[in-house]
Amino acid sequence: MKTNAVRSNGGWVLNGSKNFITHGISGDTCVVLAITNREMRSRGISAFIVERGMKGFLAGKKENKLGVRASETASIIFEDCWIPEENLLGEQGAASSMQCRFWMAVESRSRLWRLALRRARSKRR
Repeated sequence: MKTNAVRSNGGWVLNGSKNFITHGISGDTCVVLAITNREMRSRGISAFIVERGMKGFLAGKKENKLGVRASETASIIFEDCWIPEENLLGEQGAASSMQCRFWMAVESRSRLWRLALRRARSKRR
């Protein structure tokens, strides 16, 4: 991960880019993970809400994909993009634990779905 955020004037300055972002051109809001403390490794990654129209938030080149074309995929670029403090999701450095909780919830729902399907199939027999 190369995108980073540095505290500045009661907020954060974001620099870097993200690639292969669904709705990178037309989306109004995105959640961006950025390094806020490189020495802390995974505990130094924070999540930010970034909104279209913020100075320094740019859409990059639209990717020419094979197959799925219902939504555009593009890079998003941050060039000295100032983010207000209230757009920090959770606490500084909490993005990794938020990601873990998110994927655990997705996995548990997936397991429940598979279990429900197995039970429904066994009752039909």
